[in-house]
Amino acid sequence: MQLVSTKICKVSDIGIHNNLFNCTMLSWMDESGRTIATKLACSPNIITLIIGESGILQAMSKSEIVL
Repeated sequence: MQLVSTKICKVSDIGIHNNLFNCTMLSWMDESGRTIATKLACSPNIITLIIGESGILQAMSKSEIVL
């Protein structure tokens, strides 16, 4: 597996239970996927058609780094 990007979970990214919003995590995954797909396809014309499933195993809290 290749590391494409890292993100820091900021206070603005968390909800009322002090955990990262799932939609924020999916947005980060989509951004990383587009980055690697653009590189592999040698084209900037890349869109996300579908995300089959996501395997978010535990909650993220503020100040944690997501790899």
